[in-house]
Amino acid sequence: MGGQEASAPLEIVFESLGPETVKALLGKKFSNRQIRLFSLSGIDGYAFNSAPYYFPKLVKQALEEATRGDDGIMYPAADTRLQLLAFHMLFHGEQFANLDDISSSKYFGELAILAQQAGQPCPVNIAQLEKRLHESGHFPSRDLIGFYSRNNPFVTQQYLRKEFKPGLATLFIRDFPEQTTLHEPIKNYLRKHFQVVAEGPITNELGTMVADQIRGGNWFVNQMAGEAPPIYWFVCYDPDPQRVTKKIARNYPTCDNMRIVTSKRHLRSLARDDAGETVRIVHASDNSDDAYENVRILGLEGNENIKRVVAGLRIFDV
Repeated sequence: MGGQEASAPLEIVFESLGPETVKALLGKKFSNRQIRLFSLSGIDGYAFNSAPYYFPKLVKQALEEATRGDDGIMYPAADTRLQLLAFHMLFHGEQFANLDDISSSKYFGELAILAQQAGQPCPVNIAQLEKRLHESGHFPSRDLIGFYSRNNPFVTQQYLRKEFKPGLATLFIRDFPEQTTLHEPIKNYLRKHFQVVAEGPITNELGTMVADQIRGGNWFVNQMAGEAPPIYWFVCYDPDPQRVTKKIARNYPTCDNMRIVTSKRHLRSLARDDAGETVRIVHASDNSDDAYENVRILGLEGNENIKRVVAGLRIFDV
């Protein structure tokens, strides 16, 4: 990540080379600078707060368009580098004291250079940084922001404003071909334990949008299995949400309903791979606010049944 002071850690996101190869390449040069490695999908422990460091879709774009400079290093286009820096500043950077003026940021000098190279006005406040990511489709989803918010008061206050009481949830069956016999048992379980307000398959037309935006756009399983995108969705109402345990609250601070956590774990325990390991066949929203964002992504805001449920859960005095 460019624009950091020489004493700051150097952050490297890798895709297919793997951490050992990256370490071997870096080991050929002497340096006393701390280096932090992150994988594109956040797997194998190379994550930030258990999540990808950047929005995966943005990193994929950077990798696809990169061209080699005179120094032999591959560089993305200036506009993409501008977005990467904006993402870093908002979700991994400093705690902004003034949302309307970011000129005192230690990254502002590079921001101005990249904006000039991209032929764009330099963002001068938080709203303009956010707008740049929204316009490019690279602003992260609430569920991904939830991971970034841990120990980051700015991210929590700026992006995780709570609008709904516990009770709304979205769940997704993921595409594990060897687990198709579990699809009907999963559907029956959810219909028995919750009020399924709406459900349906994820069509090709909807699939790309859902896969890119929900779960932070990260459906990676491992190097062998690749990705397991969602193929079926549920919008559920729980009339009796339960407070999460202290352990869950500590490890997953944005979760708001223990019954969803328990159900997700139960359904995942039904799916096993050839080695007997649990398969994450079901993805569930962490809270009602994340669920409603997923409702919008699915294009279901106008569904009358969902509107009635949402009206009863909305917090009006926030």
